[in-house]
Amino acid sequence: MLYRVSPIAVIGGSFQSGLSGHNFSEAAAAGCAVLTGPHLGHFSRMLAEMKQVDYQSVIQVEGKLELVKSLKQLLSSTELLKSHQKSAKLAFSTVSNGVVQNVWNLVDAQCLQSRQALG
Repeated sequence: MLYRVSPIAVIGGSFQSGLSGHNFSEAAAAGCAVLTGPHLGHFSRMLAEMKQVDYQSVIQVEGKLELVKSLKQLLSSTELLKSHQKSAKLAFSTVSNGVVQNVWNLVDAQCLQSRQALG
């Protein structure tokens, strides 16, 4: 819910190596401009896929100075902020397209196999 009212999401867990990153998909889905640090853990694949769709979708920074610089840029330009928000939402939507259908197909296939084994 907070992502819906926030124009920018800084994914804090991605700035500490021991936390293995944090999921930024909810922020992107809500249309936030997403800033993440260097430690993404198993979310690095999602970042690569989203950046392939739209390079502006997630801003990955190395540390505090780069984070502050990026925040200043986003907050000083409404056009830039809106561009990053739109990119994040579009890229996440594109990357996640079909995930639910694929899960249902797998569940259905497993249920069908179970029914056939019982019958």
